[in-house]
Amino acid sequence: MSSSSDEPRPSGVEPASNGRLDSWKEIASYLRRSVRSAKRWEKEEGLPIHRHLHGKRDSVYAYGTELDVWWNSRGLKLSDQNGAEEPELPLEPKLGEVLPSPPRTRRRAALIGVGFALAILLVGAVAWLSRTGPAPPTGSLRPLPFQARDWVLVADFENRTGEKVFDGTLDYALGRELSNSRFVNVVPRERIGDALRLMRKPPDTGLDASTAREVCLRDGEIRAFLTGRVEKLGAKYLLSVEVMEPKRGAIVAGFSEEAPGIDDALTSLRRLSDRVRERLGETLPARDDGRPPVRVTTSNLRALQLYSQADSLMANHGSQAAAEELLRRAVAEDPSFASAYIHLAWAISNQGRPREDYLAHAETAVRLSETTTDPERYFIRGSHFWFIGQQEKAISAYETLISLNPDHGWAANNLASLYLSHVSEYSELPLSLKNAVPFLARAADLRPKDFKANLIAGYFLVVWSRDPTRAAPYLRRASDLITPEVEEDWGFNIGCMKILPFTEAWLRGDVATAASELDRVATKVDSLTGEARNELAVMIAQGYLTLGKIEAAERASEKIPDPVLRNDTLAELSFLKGDQLALTQRLKLRGDLGGGEFPMWWEPIAMFQVRAGLISEAGRFHKHFEEHALRRPVPVRRDRPELHEIPGEMALSRGDLARAISELEKATTLFGDFGGNGSGNQLSFESLATALRKKGDLPRAIQVLERASERKYEAVIDGATGAYWMRNRFELARLYRTVGRVEEARAIEADLTRLLALAEANHPILLELQRLAKS
Repeated sequence: MSSSSDEPRPSGVEPASNGRLDSWKEIASYLRRSVRSAKRWEKEEGLPIHRHLHGKRDSVYAYGTELDVWWNSRGLKLSDQNGAEEPELPLEPKLGEVLPSPPRTRRRAALIGVGFALAILLVGAVAWLSRTGPAPPTGSLRPLPFQARDWVLVADFENRTGEKVFDGTLDYALGRELSNSRFVNVVPRERIGDALRLMRKPPDTGLDASTAREVCLRDGEIRAFLTGRVEKLGAKYLLSVEVMEPKRGAIVAGFSEEAPGIDDALTSLRRLSDRVRERLGETLPARDDGRPPVRVTTSNLRALQLYSQADSLMANHGSQAAAEELLRRAVAEDPSFASAYIHLAWAISNQGRPREDYLAHAETAVRLSETTTDPERYFIRGSHFWFIGQQEKAISAYETLISLNPDHGWAANNLASLYLSHVSEYSELPLSLKNAVPFLARAADLRPKDFKANLIAGYFLVVWSRDPTRAAPYLRRASDLITPEVEEDWGFNIGCMKILPFTEAWLRGDVATAASELDRVATKVDSLTGEARNELAVMIAQGYLTLGKIEAAERASEKIPDPVLRNDTLAELSFLKGDQLALTQRLKLRGDLGGGEFPMWWEPIAMFQVRAGLISEAGRFHKHFEEHALRRPVPVRRDRPELHEIPGEMALSRGDLARAISELEKATTLFGDFGGNGSGNQLSFESLATALRKKGDLPRAIQVLERASERKYEAVIDGATGAYWMRNRFELARLYRTVGRVEEARAIEADLTRLLALAEANHPILLELQRLAKS
């Protein structure tokens, strides 16, 4: 209820028609206690007392309904300091249950007389939150252990007015107000949708108190949730909010504010937001009459309602066209609604429409943004810079927004996307990816129940930051969220995640542990189907090739259900065995199996085709890849390593060493930026070193193989096999011997011998190592 400068009314034991008690005497009479007890209970026990702003001493007021709720929670458990008989302790309330008030027949008659008994039940505080006050007595509710940046979920407001404009509006507005805090984190709709999906409910399911509590429990990291209601009291409106503790489903605080009219509802809600923030432990800046007016999103409830509905659609991947229509209606209701204009621009952009369809809306949002809050303004600016292609300025605006609100989910996602898409402007791609990783991780922290966000964060931390330790919690989260549907859609990434323990062990030279981990994961292949089985079986086969266990690799390959992919994997195995006849047969069989085209990442097959003399087949792959790359949307770097591998390999087969060296140097240089498939880039290094050796340039050939040797991590981390890396290491040792660097050659040979400790006796490199050891 809003504060007033009215003088206190005459005392009496009955509340006024609006349910208010306007002096300490009225409050004490209502409680049937002394004024001294009432004042002591306010100080020590959280009795819900309000004060007027004019500063007059003891100019206080309270609401009977708030006192009733406090009494049920605290009053009945206190000893009467004036000698009154202590009432019987009631049963503990269930979630949403209304306990009877202390027996006061005159009060009950008065409430019935004004007709608001049902309208204002359970408005107010049950227990006040306090960090510094005395501990509550045994058996009473304890303060909510809320810390800075803890999460709060805002449930749907209960609309008891019958006026549709309040539906879905006040809860959204309260969330927006609370999100201006640097102390309180408001759970975003996307995160709520994640929990609802785990509950097998649509992401747009309504959040009544029961559902909101279950969402909190499913999420596991939400400290409190807020429920609210709006009621009509004559021409006025009463807005109330209760702070709920999820584990017990108990009310721990409650507040109410009165709005003189419908246009004042958002102002009253802002005061409620401030009171919630203070009770959660935030220290708000001092207020004075000379402060500037509060910047608001909109004062138009209907516009806010339409905006809220559109925001929900966009957050939960709903129809962008439907969101566009709602937002057009929102800006028609309030032409000064800056955030609605920028959302409208995004809704149109997300449909793939041309820039001229949405840029004017973004420009209008920028023009109006000076009347918004700081977070809204920087989001508007960042989005506008994004739309006009000024990526550096967009990054700066979003980073400022993140500094103001570290948990702004859309800002984190947009920053990560900007860094990832910004690579066309950078000479070094890993720099952009390194910058993107913290925001990908932050986006995952904001959505702990979203598989995709956590998988991507973990994947980038492993692949680009080379930090499996930091990646581990994200990958564990992702693993816990795998369902059959997720496994089918994300088979390759899940496969990488499952074999990561094998990869880490092999990278540190522990082949025994690596083999044990690979054997363990291999047992899971038979339980999978479709793409998930394809991807994991391929990775298992490549893992065994890394260990030199060729027969185990063949057995794993036979479990690949896709005939073309199975044949490709067996062709790779034939190549690494040195069986040229089997390789050629596999490559010819590929066309009979319907393998006319290749996945974008499977360029080694085309390189095998060149080495097997199947030049025309390799040429078709190169043309297919080139056309596909050119069709990809901007911003995409057009000069990719894959565009140079096949021409270089083909030139080498023709004896055109100059062209081969030129193309393959481009490929291997670009792999420094793009990473790419370990098999393809190691084959490119191998072919470039061969071309240089044939030209007689051994120093440069050695340099190329040394560069390849440094890429051990990339050789295996992305689900590829380290067998190609070992081929290049062995060739480097041979060239070291050729130029007299024998000790360096022996060190490499000893390392390869350790890595092939479990390899089969007929492994080509192992046989050569054994021959050198005897010489």
